[in-house]
Amino acid sequence: MILTPARWRVVSAFAAVYIIWGTTYLAIRFAVETIPPFLMGGLRFILAGLLLDGWTRLRGVGRPERSHWKPAILSGVLMVAVAQGTVVWAEQYIASGLAAVLVSMTPIWMMTLDWARPGGQRPDRMLLAGVFTGFVGVVILLAPWQSGRRDALLAGAIAVIIGSISWTAGSLYVRTLRHSASHLQATALQMTCGGALLVGLPGS
Repeated sequence: MILTPARWRVVSAFAAVYIIWGTTYLAIRFAVETIPPFLMGGLRFILAGLLLDGWTRLRGVGRPERSHWKPAILSGVLMVAVAQGTVVWAEQYIASGLAAVLVSMTPIWMMTLDWARPGGQRPDRMLLAGVFTGFVGVVILLAPWQSGRRDALLAGAIAVIIGSISWTAGSLYVRTLRHSASHLQATALQMTCGGALLVGLPGS
């Protein structure tokens, strides 16, 4: 089958997601062996936020207004400080593959919270069946009959799940916002604020 330019872009986008997103958790696992987790995660997002903000400035985006900082701080707490902070902390105790699988459950929380909020969308039977299958898979991964450091494994898994729920809540919150003219700048502010909060946590 010959791929058209449009199909190539789709394939390339999926490949980038699989490689970049998938290897992130392995990189975190190696990093937390020598660097305090919150410090590592915080500096990572501060650097990314500053670089992205600098890029938006080069493209002609002006300085953020005062009204842009409050949503940036709140979304930074939910989507970076809590969501990413729990992941980097948990990977001291659980395998990077398990962390990635647990984070991939985010669509389940998105469906649940979106359903629960006023005016949210109710899922159909097929979606509910998929959610149930996902839960069964996670139960198998965290099964009590497996050997190992069960307390540490369970604590790490719960932390990642809490982080995924926090990221979902942040995503739903961001949907309600009226950002600046540049969504990239809003993302840059979010990452910078969340990273600064991570660095300030005890243990950094």
